[in-house]
Amino acid sequence: MYVYGGLNHSHFLGDFWRFSMDASAWASVPTPAALPPLAGHTLTYRGQQEAASLLLVGGASPQYGFLEAPWEYSVSSGRWARLVTSGTAPVGVYGHSAVYHAASGALYVYGGHCFKLHGVGLCRDLYALHYARRHWALLSPRPTPTTRGPPPPPPRAFHAAVTTPDYMVVLGGQVAAPPAPAQGLLAYSYACNAWLPLAPPHAALVGPALAPSVATAAAATAAPPAIYLFGGYNGTALGSLLQVWVPPDLCALNANQSQCKSVMGCASCVVVGRDSANASLCYSNAGEEPSLCRAATEKQVVVGVPCAASPRHDPTCEQRESCAACLGEWPPRSDAQQRCQWCHSLARGRCVPRDADCPREEVCGGGGAGAGGGGSGCHSVREAEQCQEAACVASDCDKCQGPMACIWTRQVRRRKQVGHYDLQETPSLNWNCVNTTIKQHLSYPVQSSPPGSCPPRCHRHTSCAACLAATGAEGGWHECRWSPALQECLSPSYVPLRCLGGACGLVLAGGPDQCPPPCASFTQCAQCLAQPRCGWCALSSPVGGLGRCVAGSLSGPDLANCAALDYTDLLATVQANASLAALHGFPPASQEPPQPQPSWHYLTCPAEDECRNGHHECRPASQTCRDLPHGYQCVCAAGYNMTAPGQCAPVCSQGCERGTCVLPDVCACHFGYVGANCSTQCLCHGHSNCAGPDQLETCLQCHNNTTGATCHLCSPNFVGDPPNGVPCVSCRHHCHGHATLCVAPDQAAAAAAAGTNASLAGEEGTEAPEPPPLPPHGPGEDAECVQCANNTAGGRCQTCLEGFFRGSKDLRRGCRPCQCNGHGSTCDAVWGTGCDCGNNTETDKQCLEGGKGRGGGGGGAGERDEECWQHQCAKCADAYLGSPSGGHQCYLQMNVDKDYCLDPEGQSQCSSGPAPLPPRRTVFFAVQPKFMNVDIRLVLDVTEGGADVFFSSRGDAFVVAPPHPGAAPALTIDPQYLRSAGVGGGDESGRSGGGGSGGGGNGTVESRLVQREGRGLKTFATVTRAAEILVVRNVTNRLVVTLPQHHHDLRSAKFYLAVQGVGRPGRPLTWGSVFFRQDQPRIDLFVFFSVFFSCFFLFLAVCVVAWKVKQGLDLQRLRRQHMVQMLHMAKRPCAAATLLLHPEDAATAAEPPLDHTLWSPGRRKRAAKRERDGLQVGPLAVEPTDDGVAAVLTLMVQLPGGGLGGTTPNPHAPTHRLALGSSLCLMSRIFPPASRPFHLRRRTSHLAP
Repeated sequence: MYVYGGLNHSHFLGDFWRFSMDASAWASVPTPAALPPLAGHTLTYRGQQEAASLLLVGGASPQYGFLEAPWEYSVSSGRWARLVTSGTAPVGVYGHSAVYHAASGALYVYGGHCFKLHGVGLCRDLYALHYARRHWALLSPRPTPTTRGPPPPPPRAFHAAVTTPDYMVVLGGQVAAPPAPAQGLLAYSYACNAWLPLAPPHAALVGPALAPSVATAAAATAAPPAIYLFGGYNGTALGSLLQVWVPPDLCALNANQSQCKSVMGCASCVVVGRDSANASLCYSNAGEEPSLCRAATEKQVVVGVPCAASPRHDPTCEQRESCAACLGEWPPRSDAQQRCQWCHSLARGRCVPRDADCPREEVCGGGGAGAGGGGSGCHSVREAEQCQEAACVASDCDKCQGPMACIWTRQVRRRKQVGHYDLQETPSLNWNCVNTTIKQHLSYPVQSSPPGSCPPRCHRHTSCAACLAATGAEGGWHECRWSPALQECLSPSYVPLRCLGGACGLVLAGGPDQCPPPCASFTQCAQCLAQPRCGWCALSSPVGGLGRCVAGSLSGPDLANCAALDYTDLLATVQANASLAALHGFPPASQEPPQPQPSWHYLTCPAEDECRNGHHECRPASQTCRDLPHGYQCVCAAGYNMTAPGQCAPVCSQGCERGTCVLPDVCACHFGYVGANCSTQCLCHGHSNCAGPDQLETCLQCHNNTTGATCHLCSPNFVGDPPNGVPCVSCRHHCHGHATLCVAPDQAAAAAAAGTNASLAGEEGTEAPEPPPLPPHGPGEDAECVQCANNTAGGRCQTCLEGFFRGSKDLRRGCRPCQCNGHGSTCDAVWGTGCDCGNNTETDKQCLEGGKGRGGGGGGAGERDEECWQHQCAKCADAYLGSPSGGHQCYLQMNVDKDYCLDPEGQSQCSSGPAPLPPRRTVFFAVQPKFMNVDIRLVLDVTEGGADVFFSSRGDAFVVAPPHPGAAPALTIDPQYLRSAGVGGGDESGRSGGGGSGGGGNGTVESRLVQREGRGLKTFATVTRAAEILVVRNVTNRLVVTLPQHHHDLRSAKFYLAVQGVGRPGRPLTWGSVFFRQDQPRIDLFVFFSVFFSCFFLFLAVCVVAWKVKQGLDLQRLRRQHMVQMLHMAKRPCAAATLLLHPEDAATAAEPPLDHTLWSPGRRKRAAKRERDGLQVGPLAVEPTDDGVAAVLTLMVQLPGGGLGGTTPNPHAPTHRLALGSSLCLMSRIFPPASRPFHLRRRTSHLAP
C-alpha cells in the first residue's frame, strides 16, 4: 500500500510512504524535488504485470497551487516521472475520483472542485486519460434516449469511486444542493459512455438508501460483486463499514420493460407463461439471453440500442457546448474516426457532425471560407489541441508565465464564449490569464505580469489585516480569506479542501475591517465572550464586571492562568475614581489595592450588576435599567412606549404629520414643513425651510443648488426647473460628464464662439480674451452644453463626433476612434460597427447582421455587436489576399501575363482611363505562382513619376502607419521583422541590425532587409531567400525582380508587392503598370527531330557494337568452359573392380535365374535363406543428380555367346562377352530411404565394392 501527501493539523504534506502487508511496517520512499506537497489528489494503481505503476492526478497546495500535469510512479524501478500528455487535460482539480479501467487502457477522472477559465467550483466533468497514447479527452456521456430516463448527475466532490469490468460506480460525496436521494449512488458504463443511476425510482434498492453526503471523503474498494465503503464525514467522523452489492449486469435492475428500453445497452425479454403470467427480464444486449428467455417458446424480445452502435451522424454533436467536449475521444473507440468537429468563428462556435460542411453552417454565416479560408475567421477544428479555449488557461500567475504568450491581469475577464472578454480600465476583476495580444486592442494601459512580478500568494500573509487587504493571486479570485482558528491566510480556491469538516472554524472574508480586534481590547465580559477564542478572567467584587479578556479555550487561557496575569493598571484605574472604588468595595487610592481572586469564564459570564457598574446598554433618556439574576432589562421611561424589543419611542399627543416625534410631545418637522404638528408647507418649492407658519415665503437658506427669493431658480452653472419639480443638477451631470459649461439655447452660439477664440489665442501664443461673466442664475432644463470633451457632440454631449464611437449605451462614457483597422473612418456611434471599409476590405458577415446600434433588438445579436467593433474591416474582399488587421493591407491577386495599372482605387478603369498614383499612396499586389518549376519575373514599368517598391514573401511584412494631421499615410515595415533584418545600402545588403521591437504574439521573425536604388533604364534584383525583404527606392523606369524556383517553394509560396508613389521633381503623379511572367522555352521541331534521330541512331549503333562484343565474349567463355570440362574428365579417378564370370554349364543352367535387382528388399530376404559366396552385383559407378532422387548407374554386363579365352564350341560366336551398360535409375526404388546409399550426395565418381 502506498500513501502520498495529504493534510495534517497545519500543513500540506509531500512525503511518500509504503506499507508492507507481510512485515506490517511502514517505509519512507524518496520523492523528486519537483513533486510538490499535495492534498485532494488521487493515486491510482495501474496493474500491467512487470510495468505496474501508480498514477498521481490532481490535487493542490497553497505553495504550488493546482497540479496541472499527472505523475507516474513505477513500482518496479521506484522512480517518479512527469507524464507529457496531449488533448484536453483538467487545468486544476481536487476532491475528484480516479479509476483505471484495464480493458480500455484508460484512467477515468470524475467530478471534484475544478478550475475553469476564471473560477473554482464543483463540477461534473468526466475526463479520460488513454495511457498508451498519453491523450486526455473530455467525455460527453450520451443522454437518455427517452424523457423517462434519469437526469445527468449533479456536480460533486470528495466522493468515492470503484471500477468493475464494465462499470465505474460512484458513491456519496458533496453534491450541489439540494441533494436528491437518487444521487447517492450511480454508475458509468464504459461500453455505452452513459450514466446509470443505482437508486429508486430508476433501480430497485434493498436495504437503507445511501444519502449523497454519507461517504464524504470516504475510502472504497471493490471485491465483485460487493463494494466496501469505510469512514467518511457527515457532520461527524464516521467509522462504519458499509457493504454495497452491485450485480455484474446493471440492466437487471430495471423493473419493467418500458424502463429497460429507456436505458442504452439493455434488451428486454417478456416470457409468456402457461398460466398467462408474464415474466419480464432485462439484460445487456452485448451478452447472452438469460436461460429463462432462451428456453421459452413464446416470448417478446426488444433488443434496444446497442452500445457498440456507431452512427455516422452523432446526434449528440449539437448538444456539446465547448470545443473540448466536442472533440473528446471515447477511449473504447480511440482508434475510430472522430465523429464531431468544432466550427470556430469570430463571434461564436458550434459542434457539428464531422461530415458536415463547416462554412455552410449558420455559425459561419453561410458561404464563408473553410479551413484556412483567408481572413473570414471561420474554420474547422478537428484536434483537441487546436481548441482556442485551451489557450492561455492557467490557475495562477506562475503557470501563466510559461512558453505561452500570456499575461496575468485583473483588467480582463474571459467569458465562456471563446474570444469574448470583459474589459476594465482599472484592476477590478478577478485574476485571469489571457493572450498578450489583447493589449493591442486597448486604448488604456494594462497592469499585468509580465512585465510586472507575480502577486504574492495568500499563504504568505501572516496577519489578518494583511490577508484581507490582499488582492489574492490565484485565478478566479481577487481576495484572500483568514481563519482565526488556524491563524492562516487561505486562498478561496482551496478553502473547501483545507476546511473540510470544519477544520478552519469561522473563515473571514472582506476588507481588513472584518478582522476581529484582539481580546485585550474588550473591557466587558459580554463583549469578550462574543468573540471566538476569547475568555474572561473575572475579579471578585460586590457588583462584578471587573476582569481581563484574554485568548484561550474551555480549559483556560492560552498563555498563562488567570492568577498569573497583571491587574495593576486595572486596579489603579478603579481606585483613581472614588465613586467607582466605593462601588466595587475597593479602598481609596492612598491604600494598598486588594489582592484579586480571579476566575476563568469561557462559556458564560459571572454574575454582575450591570445597572450599577454601567455595563448595560439602556438609553438614559428613554430607558431605565433593571437588574436581573442573569443579565438586565431595559424598561421604557415615562412618555415612551415600547415599539420593538429593546426600542422605546417617544409619544406626541398632537401627532406629527410631516415630521418625527423626537421627545414626548415634541415634533422635528421634515425639510420644508413647519407647525406644531408639522402640517404646513413652506412656499420655497421644497428647497428651503421658512421662518415660521406665518412667514411661509421667507426662505431661510436655499439648498439643492437653487437660488432666488423662493428658491425658484438654479444656481449659476446648474440646470433645472425648480417650480416644476425638476431638480437642479450641475452642467457636468447635464452634459453626461463631458462638459462643465452649459448655457441657454439663445446663448449657445456666443459661448461657443468665445471658447473657439480662446483656443485660437492659446495656439497662437496671444493673450486669451476674458470669458464672458456668468449669469446670476443657471439656465433651464433645455440648456445646451458648450465645448463637449471626450470626442462627444450634441446639445447634451449625447452623441459622438464623426469617426468615433462610445461602445456602450452609457452616455457617461467617452467616445473613442472607430476601430476600422485603418481602413475606414466612420462607424456606428454607439457600438463601433458598420465601418466604411476601404482598401479592399470588408467586415465579417456575422457582424453585418442585425444587432445593437442598428435597430436589431437584442439577444445574442446585441451581445455580438459588443465585440464586433474589434473585427471591423478585418477580412479581405474577393480576389484579395491578406490579414488586414493591425495596419496590414489586402493584396490584389495577380494573374500571370496580365498587366495591372497603378490606380489606387482599383483595376476597373485600367483599360479605358487609369488614374495615376499620388505621392505617398500605395497599391498592393499578390503573386501566386502558376507553374511550380519555372522562375518568376516580376516587372514594374514606370512611365512617368517615380515609385518606391517593397517586396516580401510574407503578407504581414508591411504596415501602413496612421497618418499625421494633414499628411497621407506612410508605408513601413512591420517592427517584428526589423529587429533581425539587416539594413543595406546601394546594391549590397548590410549586416547591422535594424531597430524596433517585435510586435505580435510570436515575437520577432528572422528576416533580411535588402535596400536598392533604381538606376538607369532597367534595375534588376534577384531574391534568393524566402525571408528576404526587398526595398527598391526611386524606380523611374523598369524594375525586374527575379524569383528563382530553386530557392523558393513555389508549391505553397505567395509573394507580396507594394508600390508607393514618390513622384519626381515637377511630376508628382506616378503612371505605370506591373505584371509577372513565368516564361517556358518553346520547342523548335526541326532541331528536336534532328537531335532525336541523331541520338536514336547513335544509340542503335552502340547497341549493335555491344551485341557483337557480347557474342565474342560468350564464345570465348564457352571455349574456356569446354577446356575446363575436358581437363576435369581427364582427371577422373581410377579404381579396381572384381568380376565374377559364370561359365555356361548344365549345373548353372539348371539353377533358377538370379535376382539381379540391385539391393532390393526382396533380394535381401532371399539372400538370407541361401548361402552365397559373399559377392553381389553392384554398379561400377554411381552419378547422382543434384537433388539426390535419381542417378546414372554404370555396370559390367556379361553377354551370352562363346566361351572364355577363345575356346568356344561355336566358331562364329564372339570371343569377347563383356560390356559396360549405363542407365538412369530412381534411387528410392533401388536404395530404401533408410539405407545408407540413399543418403549419398553427388561426388566425382562412385566405385562398386
